[in-house]
Amino acid sequence: MARGRARNKREIDMLHGLIWTKVLRYALPVGATGILEQLFNASGIMIVGNFSRGDGTAAVAAVGSNAPVAGLILNLFIGIALGANVVIANAIGRGSRDAVRKAVRTSIVTALVGGVIVAIIGELLAGPLLDMLNVTDEVFPLALTYLRIYLIGMPVILLYNFETAIFRSVGDTQAPLAVLAISGVLNVTMGLILVVLFHLDVSGVAAATVIANVVSSMILLYRLTHTDAVIRVDLHELGVDLLTLRQILRIGLPAGVQSAVFAVANIIIQAAINSLGTVVMATSSVAFNIEIIAYYVLNSFSQACATFTGQNYGARQIRRCRRVLGVCILEDFIATAATIAVVLFFGRGLLALLTPLLKSSRSATPDSSWCSPPTRSACCTKSCPVTCAVSASPWCRRCSPWSAWSACASPGSDTCFLCTAPSKRS
Repeated sequence: MARGRARNKREIDMLHGLIWTKVLRYALPVGATGILEQLFNASGIMIVGNFSRGDGTAAVAAVGSNAPVAGLILNLFIGIALGANVVIANAIGRGSRDAVRKAVRTSIVTALVGGVIVAIIGELLAGPLLDMLNVTDEVFPLALTYLRIYLIGMPVILLYNFETAIFRSVGDTQAPLAVLAISGVLNVTMGLILVVLFHLDVSGVAAATVIANVVSSMILLYRLTHTDAVIRVDLHELGVDLLTLRQILRIGLPAGVQSAVFAVANIIIQAAINSLGTVVMATSSVAFNIEIIAYYVLNSFSQACATFTGQNYGARQIRRCRRVLGVCILEDFIATAATIAVVLFFGRGLLALLTPLLKSSRSATPDSSWCSPPTRSACCTKSCPVTCAVSASPWCRRCSPWSAWSACASPGSDTCFLCTAPSKRS
């Protein structure tokens, strides 16, 4: 196993050497991957907002109104993928090559089977889900089209997330970043072609997203089948090891359910937001894209902590596990301060880059350019309260008292403060 790791300079030796430099080397590409992914996702909003043949506001609202539903599904399975990451990292720390390969094979099959099940159930429930979100009649057909196309790609979307977790378990955070850059450029290019040239609008953006995920998941799968590292997989040996699956679910399912609970809260809040009209829906959708970028920056250190701790715990280096935790908390704190500064000083400008709709949105709903569903911010306060600085606004209290109450009822004094603090008017 040591020889396999030495052949790949991208992999990180988590069991020896300075922790703080290696955590940074791990976390920065993870954060960059999340930011890049969200920027490419936001490009869909930008494309339909600027190039849609019909009402650009309705198109933006249609894409954004699906975010809570997609988040509910992805958060659950990303939690399970984290369980796979920890199980593989632990096996690497123990030096058990057989356990690593069982976990890798089980993870891939779990992603594909789970994706197919979610796609089938989602297609059946797509309409009722959007009804539950109080999507307006003007937006509903567009939102339903986007959601149905997005759900078709769920197997490859989940496969990509599990493959990313597999690479990160050996400390290779650069491969997913490089692959995402390739697929992201394809996503934007295909989106522009389908919307501008073929006038497919919302369906074109959704199709471009699915195509990009097919490409990214296939590239990572190819790398897994051709790597010399211990995570190498033989497609002829794919199968599920029940004991390994139970270990993955034991660790990952609680994390996934926890994230899914917040996603359910987001759905409730989104329903309240949607009841305020198309313009508010569109503005909330745009603001959420900036909020989630801040979340990805800060979440990268928790990802690093989980993987580093998994390997060191497997190697029975308990003291080093404690040091890893301390370093990750400190570096996360510094990243939080930096992100707060960026959001406070450049947040409105970042929002303006996404769509020209903000001017009309301000005239309809004061300060709404800072706002997305507050509970989305509240769910991040456990690790990164800064996200509230973008989205939580007195607008929530004026336009939707229930939404503001939900945010304040959630953990985190920062959320309570930001829901009631005065905001700067433009």
